[in-house]
Amino acid sequence: MAAVKAEKGGNLNGIVISRHAVTAADWNAVLGAKPRLLLIYELDEAGRKAAAARTLLSYRLAGKTAQITLLDVYDAQHVQGRNRLHSRDATFAMQQAELLLERRYVQHWAKTKSGLSADDYAVFERAVTDRLVRDGWTSLIGVTSDMHHDNKHLKALAAAVTPDEVAAYYEKNRDQFKRIEKVKAWHIRTADFEAANKAYARLQKGEDFALVAKELSQADDREQGGDMGWILHGEQNASWIESIAFVQKPGTTSRPFRSPGPAGTAATWEIMKVEERIEGYQPVDSESVRYGASQALSRQKALVEFRDARERLMAEADIRINPAIIRKGKELAP
Repeated sequence: MAAVKAEKGGNLNGIVISRHAVTAADWNAVLGAKPRLLLIYELDEAGRKAAAARTLLSYRLAGKTAQITLLDVYDAQHVQGRNRLHSRDATFAMQQAELLLERRYVQHWAKTKSGLSADDYAVFERAVTDRLVRDGWTSLIGVTSDMHHDNKHLKALAAAVTPDEVAAYYEKNRDQFKRIEKVKAWHIRTADFEAANKAYARLQKGEDFALVAKELSQADDREQGGDMGWILHGEQNASWIESIAFVQKPGTTSRPFRSPGPAGTAATWEIMKVEERIEGYQPVDSESVRYGASQALSRQKALVEFRDARERLMAEADIRINPAIIRKGKELAP
């Protein structure tokens, strides 16, 4: 930061000679005049030549003139950045060129003004490069990817998971596949919000749910106190109100909520009380179990692959210890 402040103007604009915004003609030369559907963001040979010929920034550093081209910016981008460039975002392209200038300035400073020797800088650069390679590889094989991320390697591992592996994972991790089997619920239906609020106020005062339902509910089951009985998981033709019962905490009475009702009927207001909930497990042969187990197992296999490769590379590596560094470390130790 001190070096930057010492530049003309106190920032990196002091080393910039010129800026050149990307024009419509430039985009056409790089991306083509007509939009194309791309499965992978990359430039063809003609596009790369055109991008290399379009200078975005010219600058002078340590008495030498250099340029940052549109190709430099393009090659530095991940998918999201390339998407912005393929959208012909000239402002984004210039912002990314300025970021590249910052990086180049930092690298130059580290080499010439940081106090690091050439050997020190080489070690530092190798450490950063190794870290980037490791991070890139772990991302490629899915170790650092979200389990739902579209990673080709994880997808291939998941597709290769066998039914026996799924069953074994299911037995060890049954709690991951819990589901609500059935709920016992009661409800009160009113024609408007005011009536629903009156019913809710009486329930809050401790009045019996069934008695309030018999008096105020307009549902067909009002004579049964709004008893909906047991609602089974996955029951065919389940109503919207029955589905709501599966997400409500047992032993609680809901506030009034608006229900759309069947098609062609007026909306109504509902109050629901879930009395009991019975939990079970998804069937081992269900698609949801197969998907969840195969995703988890593919992640585990990717981790094993990473650890095995790391151990193999460590065993094959030619590791040498510099005794001078060890002595220096001991001398500097408190």
